[in-house]
Amino acid sequence: MKKHTVVLTALMLLGVQTVTAQSNQLDKGPGMIGAESPVYGLEVAMDNAAVSIGLAKAGEIAKERAAEAQKAADNNNTAAAAKAGKQLEKVAQRAGENESESIEVAMNSFQDTITEMEMRIDNAPNENAREGMETALENMRNALQNMEQARQRGNQTGSQRPENISENRPNRPDRRPGNMTEEQEADDNQTAGNITGENNPGENQTRNRTQSDRT
Repeated sequence: MKKHTVVLTALMLLGVQTVTAQSNQLDKGPGMIGAESPVYGLEVAMDNAAVSIGLAKAGEIAKERAAEAQKAADNNNTAAAAKAGKQLEKVAQRAGENESESIEVAMNSFQDTITEMEMRIDNAPNENAREGMETALENMRNALQNMEQARQRGNQTGSQRPENISENRPNRPDRRPGNMTEEQEADDNQTAGNITGENNPGENQTRNRTQSDRT
């Protein structure tokens, strides 16, 4: 009985680990041209054009760039991984609000790539290679930081929608005649009468003369 319980528990743990691993993996592989290629810019330009005309989603292209960074890292090409990361940053800025999940997956994958490269830096064959890896890693970290800051700004902007702005405006009395209360109308009429009598002495004199003539 205990043996079966142990086996069942092990299978359950294995299943949980498998699901977790799958959720952390990209569902989109690298493009036809890798970041190591001298014509990698052509691949990027075609993908960006597809995003511009609506044939591709920026979030999906971001995951493709993250996969290219991972592939370059697997080939110990840190510079190419940094190049893919920079393009990942650029395409992430073009993603819509409904693509936040795809961008997050791409960013998590890119973070894993950076972590892997940091672990390999001690195995650099020489000092020049080490310096090159450090420079590339710094560029990768900056790209990831820029993406995170852009995502935070997007979240803050989304929370301050126009319909909520009116709630923060001070209440001002509506002085349009159609919405004027009876008290406001009476006060205005009284004020107008006082102003007319005080500011037009000639009119009062004319009335007094008219009354004297009649007498």
